[in-house]
Amino acid sequence: MTVISARIIQPTIGKTAVALQRARDAADIMARHGAKVRVNKIAAGDGAGSIVVLSAYPDFATTARVFESYQKDPDFQKLLQERELDPAGTMVGPLVARTVYGDISWDDHPVTMHRIYKVEKAKLQDAISILPDIEKLSDDTSGVMAIVPTFGPDMDRLTVVYQFTSITAAGEQIDRIGMSEEFQKLVIKAHGSGTLVSARMVVAI
Repeated sequence: MTVISARIIQPTIGKTAVALQRARDAADIMARHGAKVRVNKIAAGDGAGSIVVLSAYPDFATTARVFESYQKDPDFQKLLQERELDPAGTMVGPLVARTVYGDISWDDHPVTMHRIYKVEKAKLQDAISILPDIEKLSDDTSGVMAIVPTFGPDMDRLTVVYQFTSITAAGEQIDRIGMSEEFQKLVIKAHGSGTLVSARMVVAI
């Protein structure tokens, strides 16, 4: 299991550069205290244009310890004060989730596609059981993982994350796999367990 925390920032028009720099500064501080961190931008789909700061931890105890540590860091406190005095966007989070299938592969896969499903708790395992068949269709330029929320507004969500080595690889995989008869059969099967509610493409920056 990996715990993943997300902060999503919708920049104010004219202040995107400021918002991005603050996101990078926050990521550096979090990493200094033991988090694995990646700064991303939603390139397409739900929330397009938003900046996403993701941090990952091996368990909830580490998550809590690192969170408490960087919150006390004077540099982090300075960033919070700057945001209060001169906002550069609207932030949601931290939202917290945990992996239920696969794991993050950030070093090799800077591009991800998120397909977010509404799934009843009783059908969650049925939905997850389909993922190995989906992963078998993938090649070595992609990987599959899935997360469920621990702290967030919509607790009945399953996010399936397709991880790619590049935007080009993502496009090729969508053509080869996403449009294939085999994948479409799995999509139909998945709809018996949940409903697709949104999707987005996320790119590390």
